[in-house]
Amino acid sequence: MEQLIALVIVILLIVFIIKVGSAIWRLLGILLLAFLVWVFRSEIMAQINEWARMLGSENFLEQAKQFFVSILEKLVQWFGDFINQF
Repeated sequence: MEQLIALVIVILLIVFIIKVGSAIWRLLGILLLAFLVWVFRSEIMAQINEWARMLGSENFLEQAKQFFVSILEKLVQWFGDFINQF
């Protein structure tokens, strides 16, 4: 039940960020969302790990991390090669 309430709050916050017209309120909404993700990061990661175990992929986060690290390394290498052409 707590997860459902948290999900509803996050969805309402995202809708608020999109619908509000003022840039200041949008910025405050984004900062609040980032703060909530930071505060509840351990619970979020535990839930993601639980879902990964249910799907049979225990090392899902490790695979995702390796994927993003390899993408970043390739991007840095490409940018370095691009700069060295000049």
